[in-house]
Amino acid sequence: MNYSNYANYDKIDDTIFLPISKQIYNIYDFENIKLNNISICSSIFYFLSLVFLERNMKIVSSFLYLLGYIFSCVRYIKYESIKTTTQYEKIFDNITFSISNMCFLFYFSYLYFYKLFYNQNDQKNKIISTVFFVLLILFNGILLLSFAEKEAKKYNNFYEYYKKLYENNNEPIYKFYIELMKWSYNIYNILGKKKISNLGLGTYSFFVFFCILFF
Repeated sequence: MNYSNYANYDKIDDTIFLPISKQIYNIYDFENIKLNNISICSSIFYFLSLVFLERNMKIVSSFLYLLGYIFSCVRYIKYESIKTTTQYEKIFDNITFSISNMCFLFYFSYLYFYKLFYNQNDQKNKIISTVFFVLLILFNGILLLSFAEKEAKKYNNFYEYYKKLYENNNEPIYKFYIELMKWSYNIYNILGKKKISNLGLGTYSFFVFFCILFF
């Protein structure tokens, strides 16, 4: 099944991550597990990955990161099986996934500037880190544009759509999500409404995997 037609997934997801997630979903009984609990489980693996990365255990960290993403895919497969989700479940998953990955972006930013200003002797390491850091920033921007472009296919202004959809919800999580969509739409307009294809979360996850190993 080509999942990339339905979500922000790509060919790597179709050939690697989603089939693995499907096997895990079939082996373990996820029938009675809530979508939000799977999202939390995914975030825990991301958090553990960051902890091991801070301790310079890069191999363990890289595989924990992929495991976090695989459980994010498991959640999507469960959603596909039940074909229903609440507004809260959708927002909760988007926010936990975004925050988890932003933590890695912030950590790599810290690591990069630390190497730049405090590690004066390792010029080769600085060059490699600069290349990874620039690519990481560009990748996040392009992925954001890719997500926005897919959303804009459905709605002319996806920020206004979500703002109207959740205008009667006063909980902080909804307000935060609306601000996130506002920021996304602004970036979308700044970068330009271009067609971005063959790029999704699977490609990004593999890239972060290599960043963990070699940054």
